[in-house]
Amino acid sequence: MNIAATGIDFIRQAEVAGRLRRLLPADAVLHAEEDTRSYECDGLTAYRQLPMVVALPSNEEEVREVLRTCHELKVPVVARGAGTGLSGGATPARQFICLQPSSQA
Repeated sequence: MNIAATGIDFIRQAEVAGRLRRLLPADAVLHAEEDTRSYECDGLTAYRQLPMVVALPSNEEEVREVLRTCHELKVPVVARGAGTGLSGGATPARQFICLQPSSQA
């Protein structure tokens, strides 16, 4: 496996990000560490983990397509709202997708 210090498998990350880019605009699929850093936790900052990919769909159809694709690829998804929760519910794991729909979705 090609796993970096972040614990993310870069080969798998490229596969997943590539598939999601077919569905979403390029700026709605984040995978670079500096772009995903702000999605590593919610308001409970004691626990942090970078997601493999962050998907930012802008409507219900995009949300459905992202979830369908993640199901096909067997990639777990963590839904995220505003990121203000204190329960750790939006904290992703290393090989998870963080899904944060826009307010319109």
